[in-house]
This record gives sequence, structure tokens and C-alpha cells, in this order.
Amino acid sequence: MFTIPEQLNSWCIYNPNFCYDLLFRAAWQTLQNFAADPKYLGAATGATMVLHTWGQSLSLHPHVHAI
Repeated sequence: MFTIPEQLNSWCIYNPNFCYDLLFRAAWQTLQNFAADPKYLGAATGATMVLHTWGQSLSLHPHVHAI
């Protein structure tokens, strides 16, 4: 799971396309970097990611789940 700091939640309200695109890009780049490192996997990988914009209490909590 990848998330953003709570202090940036207001950005997601006013500019959701920018924030969510950035969140997906950062998550994907992180997965690629770890997978490519021979210390961890040393391979190319793929992923399926899902955006959730709420938390357990239904408050704003943008995060991405990746498989």
C-alpha cells in the first residue's frame, strides 16, 4: 500500500488528477526499482493497482493498493 502524507490531502481535493497521477507514478516507480534490484528480485515486474480515496472511517485518505 502506498499513501501520501495527511498534510497533502487538501491538494487531492482541489487537484485530484494531478495528485492521483503522481501517487500512481511514484508507486509504480518504487515497485520497478525494488524489483529490478538483484538484492530483492532482479527482474522486470508488472502490477495491478487500485486507488482508494477513503479510510476506514470514510474520511479522506488517498492510497493505492498494489498486487
